[in-house]
Amino acid sequence: MTPRFRRSIKIAPGIKLSLGKKDGSFSFGPQGPAVTVGRGGTFANPGAGLLWGSGSSRSSGKGMTTAKQQPAVNVATLPREANLYNTAVEEGINQHRKIPSPSEVLSFKDAVKHICGEDRITLKVILHIVFAPFALAVALFSLAMAFTVAQNDSEQIVFAGIGIILTVYAVIRIRQCIRFGKNEKRVKADYAQAIEGDQEAIGTIFEALLKNIDWFRETTPAFEVSPDGKTMYVDIDFPEIEHMPDCTMAIKKTEQAMHKSFKEEDDISKDYSTHVHGIIMRIAGLCFAFLPTVDTVLCSGYTQHNNYIISVSFDRAQWAKTSPSGSVPENFIEQFQYRREFGEKGVLKTIMPLSPDACKAS
Repeated sequence: MTPRFRRSIKIAPGIKLSLGKKDGSFSFGPQGPAVTVGRGGTFANPGAGLLWGSGSSRSSGKGMTTAKQQPAVNVATLPREANLYNTAVEEGINQHRKIPSPSEVLSFKDAVKHICGEDRITLKVILHIVFAPFALAVALFSLAMAFTVAQNDSEQIVFAGIGIILTVYAVIRIRQCIRFGKNEKRVKADYAQAIEGDQEAIGTIFEALLKNIDWFRETTPAFEVSPDGKTMYVDIDFPEIEHMPDCTMAIKKTEQAMHKSFKEEDDISKDYSTHVHGIIMRIAGLCFAFLPTVDTVLCSGYTQHNNYIISVSFDRAQWAKTSPSGSVPENFIEQFQYRREFGEKGVLKTIMPLSPDACKAS
């Protein structure tokens, strides 16, 4: 056991000097509340199990620790951080704001780029590909140097390591280029058939479009294309209301800290309603923007708790007259055939979804 030296000297009532082998501290204040000044910094103890102050984190020995310095908070960045969080939540809830304008006409080239998503040849990929042959040449040169010029084991390891790393890099980039090129070629062929109304090609393209969506909360669409390629049937497994954000971030200037401002239950229900309405609108918007032969999109959504809660049959002709991204989602769907029912506090109730036959009859 390591010996320790510690001695406290009472100088006057409420004033005490503590001495140790490596440091000392000076405390003043009544019993309980006190202020301590020492080599580690200045600390205030209000006497209620709380301690704050500024100073260095240090250890007095094995098994013994002193108060740690709290990380400094940059007060100036707090409003920006709170705004970033609140903006991300708002954008995630309002999925309908990401819908392409009905008046926007996509060219074949732009549509293919969007469908390919990240798996396509971009300028960044081209630069990597251009560098790949050079990297491979340097790799081969390094490997040759390792077995011919290197005079000891250390030099051989260095040259061989450089050669192996560059070889792996070049192979990965070349294979990426080949894969992206094949994918883009395949998408072009499928999209050319999809815009002609081929059922299988429409399904392939729509599946690729859905995969490119980074949903705000876990959302799983399943779909089926009619044999004539004119109707899309979509069933959506919505996120649960419990998964919606229950707070916003706010700044309390008096405390110079960021705090959670929790939402009322009614507000969370409203956010959830906006979110699920926006999801079905976004999916319908994808169909109409990229699949010109699809005239009707029947979207029905359900949760694990309440089964189906909303069902809408979107018509292309009516869709073309609207502005979905700037609308109130709950009001927007009322322009189409739909089923939806609100309960207390804006909670969506269970419904019977629209049937394909009902859509045809309308």
